[in-house]
Amino acid sequence: MISFHRTHRFVFFLIGLLAGSQFGFAQTLDHVQVTLQWDKSPILQHNGVSDFKVWHFDGAEYQSSNPTIPFYSTRIALPSHGQIDATLQVQKTSSFERMGVKGEITHSKPTLSIEYEQERDLFFARIYVFPVYGTNGSFEKLNEFAIRLRFTPTPVAAAFRDTPTKKSKLRNGNIYKFAVSNNGLHKLDRQFLTQLGVDVGNINPKNIHILGNGGDVLPELIAIKRIDDLAENAIFVAGENDGQFNDNDFILFNAQCAQPVALGTHNNYRIKNNPYTSKAYYFLKIDDQPGKRVQSQNSLPQSNHIVEDYFLCKKHEVDKVNLLDEDPTSEGGGNEWFGEVFKAEKTQQFNDAFHFENVVLDKPALMHVRFAGKSYDGTSFSMTADDQVLHTNINGTGQGQWKDVAVVREFYLPFTPKGDNPSISITFAANTIESKGWLDYIEINAYQKLVYNGSPFLFGTLSDTPQDLTTFSILTNSQDVKIWDVTNPQTPVNQSFAQAGDHIEFTTNTDSLKTFAVFKESDNFPTPEAIGQIDNQNIHGIEKADLIVIYPNVLKNEALKLAAHRASHSQLDVVTVNIEDIYNEFSSGAQDPTAIRDFAKMVFDRDPGFKYLLLMGDGSYDAKNINNNPQNYNLIPVRETQNSVRKINTYPSDDYYGLLSDTEGTPNLKGALDIAVGRITARTPEEANSIVEKIIYYDSNPATLKPWRTQLMGIGDDEDGNTHMRQANQTADRTEMNHKIFNTQKILLDAYPQVPAPFGARFPEATKQINDGVLSGTLVVNYFGHGGAKGLAQERVLTLQSITKWKNILNNMPLIITASCSTSGFDDPSVKTFGEELLKNPTGGAIALFSTVRPVYSSDNEALINATYPQIFVRDNGQKRTVGEILRVGKNNAGTADKVRKFLLLGDPSMPLALPDNNQIITDKINGTSLQTVDSVAIGALTKVTITGHIANEQGQLLSDFNGKVYITIFDKEANFKTLGQDGPPYPYKDRKGIIFKGIASVKTGQFQFNFIVPKDVVSHGYGKISYYASDEISRDAAGYSEKLYIGGGSGVVIVDDTPPVVELFMNDENFVSGGITNDHPTIFAKIADDNGINISGSGIGHDLTATIDEDIKVANNYYETKTDDYTQGELHYPLENISPGEHKIAVKAWDVANNSGEAAITFFVAENEDAALAHVLNYPNPFTTQTSFQFEHNLSGPTHARINIFSVDGKIIKTIDKDLSLEGYRVTDIQWDGTDEYGDALAKGVYIYQVKLTSTEDNQKSTTSDFQKLVIMK
Repeated sequence: MISFHRTHRFVFFLIGLLAGSQFGFAQTLDHVQVTLQWDKSPILQHNGVSDFKVWHFDGAEYQSSNPTIPFYSTRIALPSHGQIDATLQVQKTSSFERMGVKGEITHSKPTLSIEYEQERDLFFARIYVFPVYGTNGSFEKLNEFAIRLRFTPTPVAAAFRDTPTKKSKLRNGNIYKFAVSNNGLHKLDRQFLTQLGVDVGNINPKNIHILGNGGDVLPELIAIKRIDDLAENAIFVAGENDGQFNDNDFILFNAQCAQPVALGTHNNYRIKNNPYTSKAYYFLKIDDQPGKRVQSQNSLPQSNHIVEDYFLCKKHEVDKVNLLDEDPTSEGGGNEWFGEVFKAEKTQQFNDAFHFENVVLDKPALMHVRFAGKSYDGTSFSMTADDQVLHTNINGTGQGQWKDVAVVREFYLPFTPKGDNPSISITFAANTIESKGWLDYIEINAYQKLVYNGSPFLFGTLSDTPQDLTTFSILTNSQDVKIWDVTNPQTPVNQSFAQAGDHIEFTTNTDSLKTFAVFKESDNFPTPEAIGQIDNQNIHGIEKADLIVIYPNVLKNEALKLAAHRASHSQLDVVTVNIEDIYNEFSSGAQDPTAIRDFAKMVFDRDPGFKYLLLMGDGSYDAKNINNNPQNYNLIPVRETQNSVRKINTYPSDDYYGLLSDTEGTPNLKGALDIAVGRITARTPEEANSIVEKIIYYDSNPATLKPWRTQLMGIGDDEDGNTHMRQANQTADRTEMNHKIFNTQKILLDAYPQVPAPFGARFPEATKQINDGVLSGTLVVNYFGHGGAKGLAQERVLTLQSITKWKNILNNMPLIITASCSTSGFDDPSVKTFGEELLKNPTGGAIALFSTVRPVYSSDNEALINATYPQIFVRDNGQKRTVGEILRVGKNNAGTADKVRKFLLLGDPSMPLALPDNNQIITDKINGTSLQTVDSVAIGALTKVTITGHIANEQGQLLSDFNGKVYITIFDKEANFKTLGQDGPPYPYKDRKGIIFKGIASVKTGQFQFNFIVPKDVVSHGYGKISYYASDEISRDAAGYSEKLYIGGGSGVVIVDDTPPVVELFMNDENFVSGGITNDHPTIFAKIADDNGINISGSGIGHDLTATIDEDIKVANNYYETKTDDYTQGELHYPLENISPGEHKIAVKAWDVANNSGEAAITFFVAENEDAALAHVLNYPNPFTTQTSFQFEHNLSGPTHARINIFSVDGKIIKTIDKDLSLEGYRVTDIQWDGTDEYGDALAKGVYIYQVKLTSTEDNQKSTTSDFQKLVIMK
């Protein structure tokens, strides 16, 4: 337990004081008083791989790099931008004993640190306290401490970045896109321009522009300056002066590819590898304005520092393998890819990989290798360059929950080259059968002489020289050589030089790094790859948006449909943007996640009302499709961590796109989310459309106005010493305490019998409860426990196979929260994930998910849910919160980045959660007693109860124009329960499981009344709960509760009743006839009536409402509901699933409130699930004169189309009847025919033939056709 005290009045005073003051006045903030309630012994923690011991206190947080030793953090709101001085005051400590807990204790004394966050226009400080400390094996822990704070306001620092333009260079002119794969000069001739689509004969070459920024990956730190929009590149256009682009004319321009050269840390060059693209992109623009051309600069006076060679870097890198993808226990992920595998072949040669020209033999070269080794105990490694060897070791991966799948090392070997083709080899000692190694890359830096031999080349200065001037001397016998200074890649400058015998020389400033290109115009230059003309665009002109939807071309229509819905239904200002347009203006045409972030940052800086970003499309960690996987749908890119060897530290996170403050964009994604981000992980238009249709239905269909909006479900796994059941139970109890209009169905797995099965134990009753709860309608399903891509819990309470069968779209679809591991790792195209399939289920599933994409620590899950779940019930200015805002605020409140970034929103962030409106349902009287004058009203067994109430607005005023229905559930008193203790100790909890009455009453002019009789079995005493939900069945609803009903004991009332209830039994609907056919998941449908009502309390032994399926008795109390305004009759709807093929018997037994029982039984036949079945085909009456009805039974689920062809006896079709069948029922009786042909003319009397064909419009287009049947028309 953490207790703290904050003097909020003082904070508010401080805010007011600062509003009109100058910066610089330090003020004392309130102090934070903290008591850490440590557990008596270590607890089990789980990270998706294994369990391990940790020390814990309530609210403890853990670092992913040291997850067993906790720390404390708190978030302090600041009055403005500024800094705080925090002092830690130790008040109470005790000794710290490890008790088997591993992990490093890194602090020798109590330590405090501070980080600052900005959330939209609010400022915060996050304070961390590390309460475990000590040295030399003697350790202490903090039990109580205080944090004293002083705040000093400071002005907000000016942004380093330029203000984005509002006019993209792509907004006008004719634009053509092309790609390059090499650094240096490229030639664009007449033939290439024609390939681009340019009408070369009708252009003025003086008006040609080349736009582009090069292929380097964009900087993730927002504060780093970058090119806005597109830079115009200075180019040379041969022959442009005549105003025509002739056959021999051409363009030369300098390109920077996706593998740019950078300065390394060992006085060397590095060749970078863009993880998102293999090509850089540029744009050729033609308009009516002159383009930018290469200018000239003179050589400076000769220097005493003469350079005749240069350092050149060459690289061998083949991206083949993602190491986490290689690991069978993990998803692929991260940005690192490796190449050649070392296993049986311990030594590999790379002699053909490197070719230099004119190497300087008396200057040292440098070999740089990055390598990954996998070996439990470690192994040796060596690399050789021209007989010079480096021997070293690579540590072992070891075992345990933190181990890497491989150990990555970098090695440097200086060597003296023997020639232009160095002999290179690498040896990895694979000392066990499990040992394995992977080469990432080899880089060689060597000095080459400055020689031009007929091929263009680049050279540069390796480092700043101590001289301001350097003279470069280049050996060449060629005439017409040119030198460009390409230090600024977008603005090359023609460098003048002097001829000095067989050398050319020039002198320039070298007080900074310089790069030059040497060439002749007649050289063979690389030719770019033509892509073609693109439309004009200007997304830089966007100034306002509430919601931005980013989509790929293939999902454009679905994105526009959802955007139109949000604009009309939610009254949002919605902007839709093609992902290619973002690339073109923000990452020079190349795929790069930071382009999306920078675009969002631009809009956010312009419009503080920008709140939601929806990514319409799946993404992949394999951005360049290295695995060549046909299922690799990288439609909207994913920001991955760089790490690709440690499971717990590797993950995708769409939060990257929502961290938009100037100081954010750090590798570990620290900071506070400014906008809510969600992703619809559709791969095809069909998947996207089904999700969009679900969202529109959820938002706007009046059929959704049902009591599911007040129903919640909390599921707790039985593993880890009852940790997850405790988490689920406590979350439910807090909700019950603070938000009483909602009812949580607790499903603690150990409360249900564990049943042995061939592949491990199962909880079939728990699975049934979950499925039924979802099918009947639940607002939120919240799961704590183990899980993964294939489902939830070790006992597989929910699986991929089971959730794809959910058909809950009508009753409606929940927000599903999975505080588990890797349930929605959408970025691995080889894995079909539980979360994605829930979202994509076209017949139901989830409407959205808060779900994990990689392994997480269970304590982090708990902290995040504790911060997020209460946000569900918060209203912003009276409006329901959107799912995106719920998760955004929860994450910002939860704590450190480690615990929240793997938890993402699958769904539309701008979709409001379907809570009831703010209208109230108020109980006025119980049996004539006003609840305004008493604390409670008592009712006993067999009491007839009359309750009146009304619908009111938020202010308590009667809504006299409210007409509709109120749904009532009266719960029995709360009772104590214990789980069964099957995998650990029994877990005690409280719950309201008994239901005394469940019915519907009419609401007229805002008022209602209903009656029921308390069952005879209800005898124990306690306070019940009346739970209400009301709807006008158009657009408005309301919810309410009352806890003033005292239930129990005898009433003295005697009811003379020995008449049993009447039970009529069917399957799905009243058209069913005993012995008929169904599919494998029908619904038991019973109509039950009794003069005194049906007992569904569950209080009396043996008096439950039951459904018996082949002698398997199921309690069905919660599936019964009375008819509107009539407690004496009602209906039972009990869903079945996975019923085996063949004949089955169903019996339903009901008890009335006086404990008389009635029963009915029927049989039904399940056809093989793979086959569509059609039976009992007939028409009635037959013979007929003017009207007959076609009737039949089938086993197809979902929307089904029926076609009846009617033939003459000679086989000619004379009439075709088409009808779409309803979703409910397997027996069809209502297809009418009046005996006329296609033209409406009456047919002659006689015998005719007909045939029925059924086709499912969903179930893989299954179809079935009946045998030919006869009918007779009589006149």
